[in-house]
Amino acid sequence: MITAIVLIETEVDAIPEVAEKIAGLPGVSEVYSVTGEYNLIAMVRVREHDQLADVIPGSINKVQGVSSTVTHVSFGRTPRTTWRRRSASGWTDPAPPRADPATSLAASPTTGLRPAARPAAMPARALPRCETQPRRGRRT
Repeated sequence: MITAIVLIETEVDAIPEVAEKIAGLPGVSEVYSVTGEYNLIAMVRVREHDQLADVIPGSINKVQGVSSTVTHVSFGRTPRTTWRRRSASGWTDPAPPRADPATSLAASPTTGLRPAARPAAMPARALPRCETQPRRGRRT
């Protein structure tokens, strides 16, 4: 399967209509309305390289309201499991498959990262209290 990302510049007042027409074309799997220099991004997926000519210059560029297109052909797709994630402490490797949600070390549903395991001997509140100022109500 060959994937092409097509950046599309359109007339601003015609974006919804142009997007609908492009989304209905054979070979176009998705159309996104975006901000920036281009108004739409279309994902084109075809079986053979020659079919790109039928879809992009043969169909997308002929839709009324399309001013210009820029096409990027994908070399391949990286599976999600090999991506590295960015956390507050730096780059981390992807989390292994999620554990049982009943356990305390289950991966976070939003980030997929696992919390650091706490040694069994470490109490929940391991940090000492700050004693630089006297406690209220305590006489010195």
